[in-house]
Amino acid sequence: MEAETEDKKFKQEYMSKSENLQKEISQKEKQLQLRNICHDQEEALQELACKLSESKLKIEDIKEANKALQGQVWLKDKEATHCKLCEKEFSLSKRKHHCRNCGEIFCNACSDNELPLPSSPKPVRVCDSCHAFLIQRCSSNVP
Repeated sequence: MEAETEDKKFKQEYMSKSENLQKEISQKEKQLQLRNICHDQEEALQELACKLSESKLKIEDIKEANKALQGQVWLKDKEATHCKLCEKEFSLSKRKHHCRNCGEIFCNACSDNELPLPSSPKPVRVCDSCHAFLIQRCSSNVP
């Protein structure tokens, strides 16, 4: 009788441990499934983020081309007495230059860059601010 009781006790412990292990395995499988789902969703979000960035850049290009087609409002030479960026006064030796992107007037030092724009097939003068912005935008457009 004692052996039977011990056998029952052993079987109950074995069954209990077996059930616990099966529960753990089931939980681990669920965790793995959730990780895979999460990984797939993160990849999908990254892909959507890239597409969104590309779309935003295309919109900016369209806006820029639209500005060029509508005729950028250029600041008149008479209206500028100082460089828009460094604020140094213009003189005979410090000449005025229009940025072909924003239309503002700058000194040579603040607009000594050339880039192709949608409005011009060849590189044209742009100010330091527009140059930095356009270069950053182009570099973020490269996959």
